[in-house]
Amino acid sequence: QILVDVYGNIPYSEALQGGNNRTPKYDDAMEIYEDLFRELDASIALLKDPAAIDPDLNSGIGQNDLVFHGDAEMWVKFANTLKLRMLMHVYQAPGFDVAGEAAIIMAEGSGFLGNDEDAILNPGYSATKPSPFYRAYVTTEDGAAARFANLEKANAYAVGPVPTHSNVGWYSWNGDPRIDKFYTLPQDGSPDHNGIPYGEIAGVNPDNEGAKLSQIAAPGLIPDGPSSRAWIMTAAESFFLQAEAVERGIITSSMSVEDLVTQGVYESFKFLGLTTAEADAYFTANAGYSDTDVNGPAGAIYTILAQKWFSLNAIAPFEVWTDYRRTDIVYGVGGEFAPGPPISVNPANTRTSLPVRLFYPQNEYNYNAANVATQGNGGVINVFTNRIFWDIN
Repeated sequence: QILVDVYGNIPYSEALQGGNNRTPKYDDAMEIYEDLFRELDASIALLKDPAAIDPDLNSGIGQNDLVFHGDAEMWVKFANTLKLRMLMHVYQAPGFDVAGEAAIIMAEGSGFLGNDEDAILNPGYSATKPSPFYRAYVTTEDGAAARFANLEKANAYAVGPVPTHSNVGWYSWNGDPRIDKFYTLPQDGSPDHNGIPYGEIAGVNPDNEGAKLSQIAAPGLIPDGPSSRAWIMTAAESFFLQAEAVERGIITSSMSVEDLVTQGVYESFKFLGLTTAEADAYFTANAGYSDTDVNGPAGAIYTILAQKWFSLNAIAPFEVWTDYRRTDIVYGVGGEFAPGPPISVNPANTRTSLPVRLFYPQNEYNYNAANVATQGNGGVINVFTNRIFWDIN
């Protein structure tokens, strides 16, 4: 799913065959999506077979299942949530049977990932066997700073400092305590977060350099140090997907859109190690403001997608990018600072929009040239015009 969302058409039906086929053909992106729905349906049917959870037939299932520990119902909920994610991607795509797919999900009846039901993985990470994320973003085996520990600087669009056209600082502006879970404070000892505008040239602003900038890879992503879990899908995302689907009339729910969004925020705070009281204070401080209130002037869809971004930033960035591409929602448009998308401020930049896809990897051009040449304009991809099939905005 993510590969399609990033590249469009990709090798699928002939992929992953190793030496038996080193030059797999490219399959149509929409057809891949349709097949993924059928694969998930088949998986759900297998999981609901009593034999799937019979310990006599599947000895050690609880120990070998590192995500849900042998709980087949949780796997079904995860499959439904993944289907809902894909469904929200394609809800406007011409020729896709959105109503039919939604009906299958609702008829199955198991629902989606709910309270405290994050899909996470931890095979036994410890101080001596740390998670790969910890090794990449915190320390190496010899205790030195990891490769990416000090390289990834925060951007002004997310953290500020001062709201302007290109420096929105959403987390700071909303008084959102999640800022301290996604970013660390500047190394110069500043008590406030500071980010650099996208594309700003080094030396333009001495306050936006080195130790004066906040950094990515913060405690919320590794709450237990080297033994911290890896994440596959969060319950927060599940609630935001449900909220959008209900608001658009695609599914029904016993919960209102407002309650689904509220629970999504609570799950986000919880996942990052924050408290319900902190979430309540956040809601109170931003009452009536469209970033947090579905009854605000920008409308419910704006609030859902804004909160989804605030919650999934640094956790599922591909999903946030997909939301930007598949909808006409641009955070802040019509508001006091109306920043539009986070476009590079570099003087050499002439673009007014974000890329709508990525280039195919160079390895494809090196080793699967004949097939990649059938994509785009003779294999030449324009990341601003060659859209994914569900991107019609």
